[in-house]
This record gives sequence, C-alpha cells and structure tokens, in this order.
Amino acid sequence: MSIHRKRPPSHYYANIGCGALLAFIGSAVIGGAALSFGEDGQIIGELLMVLFFGVAPVGIGIALVSRALVARRKAVWEEIERQVLTIAQRRGGVVNALEVAAETDLSFDETKRYLDRLADQGHVEIEPSESGLVYRFPGAGAGGAPG
Repeated sequence: MSIHRKRPPSHYYANIGCGALLAFIGSAVIGGAALSFGEDGQIIGELLMVLFFGVAPVGIGIALVSRALVARRKAVWEEIERQVLTIAQRRGGVVNALEVAAETDLSFDETKRYLDRLADQGHVEIEPSESGLVYRFPGAGAGGAPG
C-alpha cells in the first residue's frame, strides 16, 4: 500500500498567480514611471502613482506568493506527518526510515530527515536494532517488532 502526496488545493495556484501578476504589473508601473520621471514637472503626482500603482501591488504580490508558499510547505509537512503516524501506528509504534520510504512517495533521505527532526523535537526515540536505527513513537502502539 503506497501513500501518495495530495495535489495542492486550487486556491494555492490562484494565490501564486495573482501574486505574481500583481508583482509584474507593479514592476511595470515602476519601470514606466522611472523612464519618464520628472518630465512633466509633476513629481508629487508621479510619486503617488508609483506608490499606489507600483510599490503597493509589488508588495501585495510578494506577500500573496510568500503566504501561499508557506501554507503549501505547512500542508506538505502535515501530510507527511499524517502518513508517518499512520505507518507507525500500523507497525506498533516502531518504524525505520526504509519502511516509511517504501510505503510513501518520500525518498529515503526525506524520510530520514523528517524522522530525525521528530527525534530532535523529542517526539520519537531513536534506538539501535539489528536492521539499523528504529524510531519509536511513544504511545503509538504496544511494543511492535523493530524493522
């Protein structure tokens, strides 16, 4: 049984697209204003135009893209956590990185990095076994056999 990563929700792509579009439009306004700045002698008007139609859209665009990327990263880690906990529970609370990698779309290195991060945070205990290091999830099962 292989657990696969979910596709990101459509609003993720909408936020990325809107943010990128706003940043592009704002950059174009700033660039256009820079080419003609001060020609007509209306410096204050041009500064306001650049501020409201250039800088503001760029800032909003960058914020939208940034928030979407952070939300996506968080969603990915939550999905990985759900998958790993499901596997750990099914295996009596004891897994090794190879077993988790084999049952998910995660690479061995991604799996090891994630499990080591859980150990660093104190959520799992690392123990040696005949097959290498195993990760014990306290409370996830009653003494399953190490991998």
